[in-house]
Amino acid sequence: MEIHHIVPRNQGGGDDVDNLIPLCFDCHQEVGSYNPKHPKGNRYTEKELKARRDAFYQRVKDGKLSDEDMSSASFEESDKIRRLNIEKDFHAIYMFILEYTMTPPTQLFMEIDRLLELYIPDSFFAQSNLLETMEALGDILATETSPERRAINMASPVAEEINRLKHDFLVEYKRIFFGGIAQ
Repeated sequence: MEIHHIVPRNQGGGDDVDNLIPLCFDCHQEVGSYNPKHPKGNRYTEKELKARRDAFYQRVKDGKLSDEDMSSASFEESDKIRRLNIEKDFHAIYMFILEYTMTPPTQLFMEIDRLLELYIPDSFFAQSNLLETMEALGDILATETSPERRAINMASPVAEEINRLKHDFLVEYKRIFFGGIAQ
């Protein structure tokens, strides 16, 4: 279970109980990833979220939760499926960075933007710097590989920074998705 801010902190929402709702990992991602500029996703109003929260609290109070609702195995399985789906989203970026060349395709920047928009509000990354590292790497590559600057001197501080960010991304990717460390 995770705690979701009904009105996000960055929009003036506080940490008071009336502004919080416990959600499973999947529901938290679904509620937090809504993009009003994109037709997919679920948009819940503040009133709807509070009504769902209060109904759940009442079921707990009345002792009407099913064994399936309370099963830690179902939460663990849901978490594994969610982690796998998120890893699939990041796999293309991982593969590009793993096989990195100094001329990134435009598609890379579009994918970085998509993933940042989708996952910045996601609590899955709360204990990780993967998104920040990916964004920094995308920014430096976009700047340094623009049409005016085709080649990067491999001995330059910029190349060193790119290699550091690349390494940091690979290590963090393996840590959060596979519990391992990149070499």
